[in-house]
Amino acid sequence: MVTGASLCTEAPSGILPYKAWYPYNTSTPLGFWSAYLHQIIAHAYGAFTNAACDTLIYGMIMQICAQFAILQHRFHLLPKSLAAIGKNIEQWERKELGNCVRHHLRILHFADECNRVFDSLICLQFLISSTVLCVSVYRLAQIELSSPDFPIIVMYLMCMLSQIFILCFSGSHLIFESHNMVHGIYDMDWTPLTLNTKKSLIFIIGKCLRPVNFTCCTILPLSIHSFNQLIKLSYSTFNVLQQSSGVSH
Repeated sequence: MVTGASLCTEAPSGILPYKAWYPYNTSTPLGFWSAYLHQIIAHAYGAFTNAACDTLIYGMIMQICAQFAILQHRFHLLPKSLAAIGKNIEQWERKELGNCVRHHLRILHFADECNRVFDSLICLQFLISSTVLCVSVYRLAQIELSSPDFPIIVMYLMCMLSQIFILCFSGSHLIFESHNMVHGIYDMDWTPLTLNTKKSLIFIIGKCLRPVNFTCCTILPLSIHSFNQLIKLSYSTFNVLQQSSGVSH
């Protein structure tokens, strides 16, 4: 593993971070530092790629949330723009309202497509995270605080918790932003709008009453509540492992 300590202790001794075969002699200074630099760069690229994969779903969900905020702002601008229109107000309203409806439908389509693509990955992430959590906590209960493995397991446990928490937090934010469309449209100034536009807005509010959310295996929604359920499940599994270990001893 590449760390600051390994750079200070292993590099001067001619020890590479990873065991690997090279088509040249790595025991010479030039060969060693060439191989060492190659492994350092590969390690950095691997870390960046891992971080990018972990934040890909989060970034997609934040993009959907941003589109909901933009659409809500467009609805707020709808009555304010009527003052600048001198004629054909009803025709202009229908056009702008149609653009807002198409924008909303495209957001919903994009959210459904992203959920369909990433559903299996989210399910796999939940399954792996729950397993890692209970096994890591079970391992922590067996080792002493002074053990060198203790901080390593704690850091790994925190990383896994952070990965699943980011997903659940972004899912909760998406639910809030999609449902907040109802309040955004309701808080508009409806007085200058025509009757047909008001009826259309009521229909849009009814559509927005069902919030958009990402699901795990089309069953479990991504939310803070699901994160709490995952923690409870991991804790229950830990208790079962601990009891079975006590019985075996």
